[in-house]
Amino acid sequence: MADIKEIVDEFQLIAIGDTTDDNSTGQVGINDFEYTFIANTNEKRDRQYPLLLLDRTHPFAYPEGFNNKKRLYSLSFYVLDLYSKSSQKDIDRQTKKSSLEDLAEQFLRQFFDRSIGQTADSATTQDWFLVQDSILVEHTDRLLNDTLIGVMVTVDVMVFTDCDKGTFNF
Repeated sequence: MADIKEIVDEFQLIAIGDTTDDNSTGQVGINDFEYTFIANTNEKRDRQYPLLLLDRTHPFAYPEGFNNKKRLYSLSFYVLDLYSKSSQKDIDRQTKKSSLEDLAEQFLRQFFDRSIGQTADSATTQDWFLVQDSILVEHTDRLLNDTLIGVMVTVDVMVFTDCDKGTFNF
């Protein structure tokens, strides 16, 4: 059964590869991954862009009743890149946003395929899956500073949990 740690690990693996394997590079076009609060984006100075940032604020619900052992997480992630005044001369805003949309969509397609076991290295279904009709994409502009541009993607991920009733002593 799955939990939020498995989902975060999967995001990181797809984005930048297995950090313990030098041959694993993850998604072409994504150079860094962070699982943090969006407000902390500017704290790390050695970050590489484009960045996939998974926001640590993520509510969940019990979609089919509390006793059904399913959790529906609402996750927001950002695909961000630098867009300084000097780079604005070389590439227009719409083209830059379009390329970030493509990176986000490629990530989502890989995330979905891995959840149902349709990739070479993930050939079995997972204990979670992407709810396909819940994907929302928004453009972000000048996020937290005047040089970041990106897209924010909000998705729902259904997780099958093995959480039991616990042990209580009264």
